[in-house]
Amino acid sequence: MPLVQSTTAVFIRAMSPSFDGSPTCDQVTKREEVFPNLYRLYGIEIDPLEKEKLTMLRPICFHKLLAGTLSADETFTFLFPFDVQLIHIAAMASNDSDATLSVGTTGSAAAHMAATTIGDSGTMKELNRDDFVNSQFPHIAAGTVILATLDHDGSSGTAAQNVEIQFTFVEG
Repeated sequence: MPLVQSTTAVFIRAMSPSFDGSPTCDQVTKREEVFPNLYRLYGIEIDPLEKEKLTMLRPICFHKLLAGTLSADETFTFLFPFDVQLIHIAAMASNDSDATLSVGTTGSAAAHMAATTIGDSGTMKELNRDDFVNSQFPHIAAGTVILATLDHDGSSGTAAQNVEIQFTFVEG
């Protein structure tokens, strides 16, 4: 399947129960009932007049769960085939840890957010515009590799356990 070019297609793929992410016949039929004037978008049929409404500022969530007690730092990367803005991060450990999270690119590990402590004892810490570099929502160009780095114990403090991180983006 080709790279998806809109958040609508990402949303539909995320809801698809098929193994390869392609829509099932039932999903396409349901779309046809809702949108009478249809065109093809990677095999998904959407009314051209509704397409713009469906793709503008739709939130895209990326969730990461790291189970158990961490014994080393964790890094993970992901990218989008369209421009996005990072608008929110929520992160926590199940214990009272000293873990920190930074977000950037492969060229600069803290380009979007410098190392910041995450929530403790099962309480999410909400990170938003004020926590990002220059107190602005980072704009991330299509195809840019996003790098998230979790320092499992901060500066040699208590290691994090059962970490949850959720990133929220919008297209544009």
